[in-house]
Amino acid sequence: MKKNIIIPPNFVFEEYFNGRVKATGQFKNYFLKTKVEYLQADFFGTFKNNIITIKEEFKSSIKKPVNRLWTFSKITKDEYIGREKNIAGLITAKSELNMFTMKYNFLIKVKNIKVSLKICDKMYLYEKNYLVNRSVIKKFGFTIGEIVMLYTKKN
Repeated sequence: MKKNIIIPPNFVFEEYFNGRVKATGQFKNYFLKTKVEYLQADFFGTFKNNIITIKEEFKSSIKKPVNRLWTFSKITKDEYIGREKNIAGLITAKSELNMFTMKYNFLIKVKNIKVSLKICDKMYLYEKNYLVNRSVIKKFGFTIGEIVMLYTKKN
C-alpha cells in the first residue's frame, strides 16, 4: 500500500529571506563550561538587482545582542556569494531542492584574540514558511559545537 508523502517545496534563498524571518534554537558547545546556549534571531531581508541584504538581530541567553548585516550576490540560478564583517573571506552558498548550504569562516574574539571557526550551515525547508538549520562549527578539523534553529517566515 502506497502512502502519500508530502514533498517539501524547493528552497529559493531570495524569496524566503525577503521580508521578516524569526529563528529560535540552541548552541551546544562541546568544550567550554557552558554546554548549552539558547538563541533567538530576527531577520529582515530585501532582494533587489540580484543582491540579497539581510539585517540580523541575534540574541543569546549568555551574551550581549549582536546586529549583523549580511549581503549576498546571486551568481547563478542556485549559487550565491556573500559577505559579513565577521566573516574571513567570502561565504559560498548553494540551494538544491529544499536544502540550502552555506560555508564560511566566522571570526570570534577569545580573550582579545581573533579566532577563525569553520562553519557549515545546512537549512532544510519543510513547509513554505518553516525551515530547520543545523550549523556545524569546527576548529582544526574537530567539531567543537553545533547549532540547531527553527526559522519561521512572517508574512
